[in-house]
Amino acid sequence: MQERLGIIGGGQLGGFLCQAAKQLGIHTTVLSPTSEGLVTEHASEMINGSFDDLAAVDKLLTTCDVITFELEDIPVETLQKLATQRSVRVFPEPSTMMLIQNKGKQKDWLVANGFPTSKHLRFDNGLDQQGCLEQLGPDFVIKTQRGGYDGQGVKVVRNAQVPSEYDQVPTIAEALIQDFCEIAALVARGVDGACVAFPLFQSDFDDEGNVVRRVVCPAPVRDEVAEQANALACEIVTAMGGTGIFAVEYFLTDSQLLVNEIAPRVHNVGHLTIEASNVSQFEQHVRAVMGMSLVGPQVKTAAMENLLYEEAIAAACLQSSDVKIPDVTVHWYGKKSPRTLRKMGHLTAVSDTLVGAGELADQALEALTAINAAAADQ
Repeated sequence: MQERLGIIGGGQLGGFLCQAAKQLGIHTTVLSPTSEGLVTEHASEMINGSFDDLAAVDKLLTTCDVITFELEDIPVETLQKLATQRSVRVFPEPSTMMLIQNKGKQKDWLVANGFPTSKHLRFDNGLDQQGCLEQLGPDFVIKTQRGGYDGQGVKVVRNAQVPSEYDQVPTIAEALIQDFCEIAALVARGVDGACVAFPLFQSDFDDEGNVVRRVVCPAPVRDEVAEQANALACEIVTAMGGTGIFAVEYFLTDSQLLVNEIAPRVHNVGHLTIEASNVSQFEQHVRAVMGMSLVGPQVKTAAMENLLYEEAIAAACLQSSDVKIPDVTVHWYGKKSPRTLRKMGHLTAVSDTLVGAGELADQALEALTAINAAAADQ
């Protein structure tokens, strides 16, 4: 009998998971409130419903042997329902999802378990500006406890001037870390407890939208730092009892490695593994949650560029344009509603060196910009 995987979430991550599952001979059913792009191309079947539609969740349970998630912001009621049923295995475990999806609880857990992270204050009923000023200083970072991604729900506060929209929502305030680079460990933990890691990733962000623009792998850090980051990530995921792919994001300063956030799912930093690795993060996640053996990653040097919707490449985004550059692959997500800085796709450039990969990515961006210029001339 064919193995069956249910996926909650129908964005590009879900689409790539379906593609990987299909290549492994696994049937996929996706629960999503919308249906567009990659997931409609690769899913075996779709269930249209919101994530808090328990009738839709019941329907999903009848179609699969294992359920996993494309995103962490799943309603608590849905996670509680999944935790109490016994017919289908759920990975990551609902208790792990409920812990990680709340940034306040996640940070408290890190501190309680002795993992290095930045100083923070948790506010469940409105932010205490005076407390932030006294304990964190006039400049700090504020985040909503639930939701928020691609720069949403995150604000750098200067001179203790907190935007009013954060006054009445559960938040956390964190110490503002200066002079750091952001790196990420991507690790997979199987149902048997085995844990394997990809080489470390480094991210560069868009200053305006606080969204990742480019990721390179392996991160240009000392070997001992990479080993420490991956070992720490495996330790964290094991302590959580997690199963599947987890991304552990770090701030790396001159003197320390600090856990920023944990994502219990496949992650934007790992997109380059589709072309640059013998096993993609998506295949590895499917293997982990389905109880298959994990594959030791062998990753080539690569750069991944998020293709964000903006004027310079708007025409290329809308036309899903390709570029004819060796060792460069463009992926478009088939999104029908562009908005400024929305992720419309990504490209991956593989080379022998990080410099070479970066140059190829730059060439590809120039080619997409030229498409835009040509469209403007017509």
